Amino acid sequence: MCIMSAPVLNTRQVLLDHLLAKVTPLCSTKLLAKGILLEIANNLQNKDILDLLQNDKLLLQAVNKSNAYKNEKLELGEELFYKVSDIESDLCAKITGMLLELDTNTIKQLLGDEELLCKAIIKAKKEYVEYTNQTKKREELGEKLYDLVCEKFRPEIASRLTGMLLELEPDLVQKLLKSPKELEEKLDVAYKTYLTYCDS
Repeated sequence: MCIMSAPVLNTRQVLLDHLLAKVTPLCSTKLLAKGILLEIANNLQNKDILDLLQNDKLLLQAVNKSNAYKNEKLELGEELFYKVSDIESDLCAKITGMLLELDTNTIKQLLGDEELLCKAIIKAKKEYVEYTNQTKKREELGEKLYDLVCEKFRPEIASRLTGMLLELEPDLVQKLLKSPKELEEKLDVAYKTYLTYCDS
């Protein structure tokens, strides 16, 4: 009786095959995925590879840190910058940076579809403008608030208390500016917190 035995699979090779299967969807080409896999797995023990297989966040961090991935992102970034600048010249650097936060497959889709790219640019521009408006509003509120806080505290303490109060929602800060009594109550709480922090 002849028993044929199947070849024993190498544990490391099985782990690498599984890792490649998880890395491939994150990359634009299978060749890039293999390059990233070789770079990631080169200095790892089987236990470390198993950790990557079980933790998607850890795997994504490893892929993003790989030189092959960074090089592809750099090349895509250059191409994306030129296409974005043709459509939105004023904010092209900011918008390109925002779009580069996307995965490489999505970036390649944007580069291959001008309509999709235009929609992404409009969305990114809207988000950026909203963010800058909120930042500007917060700065203006901070200046007004600081002037009021300086009436009660030395400048070095006033700046810290102002910073603490600016952590509140902008609408609430606006309300505090209009209500001296509520502002005083919030300042008392902030000052007590500040003293507790300074004492520890």
